[in-house]
This record gives sequence, C-alpha cells and structure tokens, in this order.
Amino acid sequence: MPLVKPFCAFRYNPKTIKRFSEAVCPPYDVIDEKQRQAFKKKSCYNFCNILTTDNKHDYKYLKAKFLSWIEKGVLIQDDKPCFYLYEQKFKFESKLRSRVGFLGLLRIDKKGVIFPHEHTFSAPKRDRYSILKELEANLSPIFVIASGKVPVLSSSYAQYKRKRPLISFIDSLSITNKVWRIDNAAMIRRIEKSFLRKPFFIADGHHRFEVSYRYFKEMKNEFKQTNYILAYFTDTESGILVLPTHRVVNSRLSLKDAFKQLLPYFDI
Repeated sequence: MPLVKPFCAFRYNPKTIKRFSEAVCPPYDVIDEKQRQAFKKKSCYNFCNILTTDNKHDYKYLKAKFLSWIEKGVLIQDDKPCFYLYEQKFKFESKLRSRVGFLGLLRIDKKGVIFPHEHTFSAPKRDRYSILKELEANLSPIFVIASGKVPVLSSSYAQYKRKRPLISFIDSLSITNKVWRIDNAAMIRRIEKSFLRKPFFIADGHHRFEVSYRYFKEMKNEFKQTNYILAYFTDTESGILVLPTHRVVNSRLSLKDAFKQLLPYFDI
C-alpha cells in the first residue's frame, strides 16, 4: 500500500455556496465560543456547524446535519480519487509569504513513518473520537511535514498555479487560499512515489492522529480504509514558517543552565 494516496473528497458545491469565505472556519481547537457564534452567523452552512458541538455534545445531531448537507447537494463528492494542491498566501512582518502542500490520505499503521512530539489531553480526544465514530468521516486534516525538498511539490505547483483553482477565497485572517484538483494519473503516481519512503513529523493535529489510530485499531476488521487519515502534507522547503512560542522552564533549572543546554541547538 502507498504511504500517501488520493481520495474522493467531499467539498462545498459552488452552485450552492457562492462565497467560500462564509463557509470556512479554522481548526476546531482554535475556535472559542464567541468565534463559533460569529462563524455560524456568516452562514448556516459554515463548517463550524459540523466541526464543533454545543455543550450538550449531541453527536447524532451533527451526523444528521452532515448527511442533510450531502442530500441537499451542499456538499458534493468528486467522482474519482484526486490529490488536492493547496496554496496559502499571507503577510508576515509586511512581507508576502506562501506555503504549498497536498491534501491527501496518509497511512497511519506503518511504523517509523509518522512522528508525534506533543502530549495530548483526554477531553479533546473524547470529543474528536465521538465525532469520528458517529460521522465516520475525517472533518479536517492533520498537518505533517516531510524533511528536505520533495521536487514533485514545486513542479506540480509550477504546472497548476496558472490554472483556474477549484476553490479560491480569502479567510477571516486575510489569508488567500487556493486549491487545485490533481486527477492526472501520471501526476498521482509521481506524488505517491515521491513520498513513498518519507518520514513525516506532525506539525498540528496530534489529538486527531491519536483518535484516528485508535479508531483504526477498533474498526480495522470492519472497514478496509481506516488505516488512512486525511492529511495536509508539505516539505521543509515549501514555505514553512515556524514562529517562537512561550514555554515554561522548570524552576529547579537556573536560567544560565537552561541556556547552556539549549545552546547546541539554538541561536540565543
């Protein structure tokens, strides 16, 4: 089995959703209650209506709404497996930057391939697991990075960026998002082959990854495709920007000793 592979995505129907910016939302773990209500006011079809629950955690209600969107044609499914080339353009320190990657399926049951690096918490995992089990769908991708340069990423971007995107919108953070569908068989094989032996590091989505792996172990005899998870994957040469974050240093360690231990790995 390939490490990454294309899939038949469900996506918003452009005949029903005229402004994609009104239908999209950030990942579930950065949406607070005030933002959730603001996104819901934008459109009754804003994705936060499916991605998040109210305090009652009514997951059956989420499933009913999800299925109704499909029945109404709000969400439509592509008729053949594709990779989806995804570009984001944003400003940082007054400079325009961009990041490019693929949306596809990533195999999660192969050892030594995906490397998590964060502790996770039980409450978010219970919530995400309940949604996954009830809806039987990956609602958002994990974000993984392959080390080094993967040439197929830059070559496919050079080929597709001049074409009309499948999806294009500016989101609430003023980020320009564009998505192109890759359904060319030769290009799909190139992508699969290019990532065949690449290890991936999780940049975001540790809770979703752990929940999906649990689901795979529980359901592998019932469903054949549970060993893959929806993922956005890129490489370290395609626009990755890593910003500093505040961390708490153990109080038993002096500041001088802390810097001494960090010095081999960082410029201080």
